Amino acid sequence: MTPVLKVGLLKDPDSQLLVHLPFFIEKARSVATQTDRGFREFSCGSKVFTLNVPLNSRPAEIMLGSFIPSDQGASEATFVIIEENNDVYRQILELHDKNGDLLLREIDKSSKYMAIDRSWNAIYFFDREQGIGGAYVSSLNRISLGAFITPIRTIVSWFLDIFSTELVHASAIGINGTGVMISGASGSGKSTTALYAATHGHQILGDDAVLVAEGMVSALYQNAKFSLEDSRINVEGFNKVYLEPGSEKGILPLVDNNFDFIKSIPLDLLILPQISDSPGFFELGKAAAVKEFIPQSMKEVLGGTQNNVQNLFKIVKDTPCFRLFLSGNMETDFANLLELVGRK
Repeated sequence: MTPVLKVGLLKDPDSQLLVHLPFFIEKARSVATQTDRGFREFSCGSKVFTLNVPLNSRPAEIMLGSFIPSDQGASEATFVIIEENNDVYRQILELHDKNGDLLLREIDKSSKYMAIDRSWNAIYFFDREQGIGGAYVSSLNRISLGAFITPIRTIVSWFLDIFSTELVHASAIGINGTGVMISGASGSGKSTTALYAATHGHQILGDDAVLVAEGMVSALYQNAKFSLEDSRINVEGFNKVYLEPGSEKGILPLVDNNFDFIKSIPLDLLILPQISDSPGFFELGKAAAVKEFIPQSMKEVLGGTQNNVQNLFKIVKDTPCFRLFLSGNMETDFANLLELVGRK
């Protein structure tokens, strides 16, 4: 029998989410053993996790193909995607924080985590001590296939929370041995710049999210997104994954297409791009870089934790930061990036 959530009867009035964590953990353990599931182990920097998803689902297929298969060690955590629509799920989605805001997350001493992702009505949960977490949703089909990293990026961030490893909203490339991380809001040009580099023989570590730890930037995903309507990136002749009808995005598998895909490189430069009529670049002051860089990554993990803020601040402190103006002329813009790298 499915338990009914009774918010008014909670023993701890300050906890609206974590008091229900045992229910979600038990549900994840139960669901993970079902025969209609698929699971694989994936690398996550120096850590390994297992992703357990429903079979015969297009979003699940995209997810399983996006992460980097593990070739190291035993899995340290299992993330289970659960599809179910019951009273607990529906009533938790009605919860708000004490100020009435929609963003609701609770963290207990870096060991227990829960949050509501209202972009696709997912309830995220993770118990570090038990090594299990996941996303509880009514249907995976509610998420856009173009957002292949959204379903568990927050959970991955929680998994890494105590290891001083940061999930950064960025693309990353290697140019003549120099590690370049390009971070910015959607539409700022980071993915286009990274793919342009990859299609012109340079190394690529990933698109949209990468990991940073101890001065190294590492790949988390082995896919990159591309725009179907952007003629600046020539994807003719590459193997492509097309998404749902009407989507403006497609997926380029970086390994299958023989790009120079690498798993890690020293982080030498942090680039914060900006669309502009006038191409060029200049070095950013640390205060300006912090103000722009940290909120972008924090937003992508639903506000994150204090550890995230400290890790992101350290990245800016330890890394030269530059503004790169992107005019839309990729040949000119990339020439400026090459000049910038050459000055390092």
